[in-house]
Amino acid sequence: MDFQEKLSFDPILPGVRLANYVEGDIELKVVKFDAGAAIPLHRNTANVRHLVLQGAIKFGDEVFESLGEYQCGGKEYSGMTLRDTIVLVIQPIGTTYQISD
Repeated sequence: MDFQEKLSFDPILPGVRLANYVEGDIELKVVKFDAGAAIPLHRNTANVRHLVLQGAIKFGDEVFESLGEYQCGGKEYSGMTLRDTIVLVIQPIGTTYQISD
């Protein structure tokens, strides 16, 4: 069975679906983006690691492709996916994000 079949994905934004998994004091999220999905301007409340498992995601001039890793926290950023993309998010439990107006 594929790992994605074991997770329950819920839509959170147009073209974006999220599944959560909590183990100890770490929260894992698997985020599935449709190609061209917009990531609104937002800020994470803690340092968060992201690993692109499949596809490509763009923030400003930087593009992260399969097995590309980036870290967010403490600054605002927005982006978009360049093709269907799956990202693993690793963060402390209780981390939230705030979408800017």
